[in-house]
Amino acid sequence: MAHRTELRKSHAKRNVTLIQHPQNAGYGLSLRDGILKAKYNNICITDADGIYPVKSIPLLAKDMDAFDMVVGALQGKHFRGSYLKNPARLVFHALVQFATGTKIPDANSKLLISRRDKVLSFQTTLCHDFSFTTTITLGMLSRGYFVKYVPIEYYERKGRSKVRIIRDSLRTTQIIMQALMH
Repeated sequence: MAHRTELRKSHAKRNVTLIQHPQNAGYGLSLRDGILKAKYNNICITDADGIYPVKSIPLLAKDMDAFDMVVGALQGKHFRGSYLKNPARLVFHALVQFATGTKIPDANSKLLISRRDKVLSFQTTLCHDFSFTTTITLGMLSRGYFVKYVPIEYYERKGRSKVRIIRDSLRTTQIIMQALMH
């Protein structure tokens, strides 16, 4: 309990709101709750696993006057992933491009800036797990919003990934299919 108290005090000093769930509710639900609490219309989403260069955020932000969402499109030697992960990534990439009729350099980037009101307009169809950003991309492009992709370097992961190739590939396929039908 002392740790939580210390956390709250350190966040208060930085004008940060700490949102807690009573149990692990999923990556997407955590992001959604943060978006609901956001004070400004431009929101930034990123992971804290060291893969996404947060120094690129100002580069993405400079285009928010003209676009509804600006995405850091990952590239570099670490982007392909394992021998199992890369084919799954290619299949999902093709499905999302087919679903939206749009060329998409990175359908699941975890570094993006978007308009809060646009994301919340389709929050009932957003996924509550790790495919949250894929459903944002599908939603934005399917509704004709303007999306720009900015190439960014993909850094080597710090720590282990929680992605389970078979389980998460099946789940992502389900989410993409639901988005197509919606």
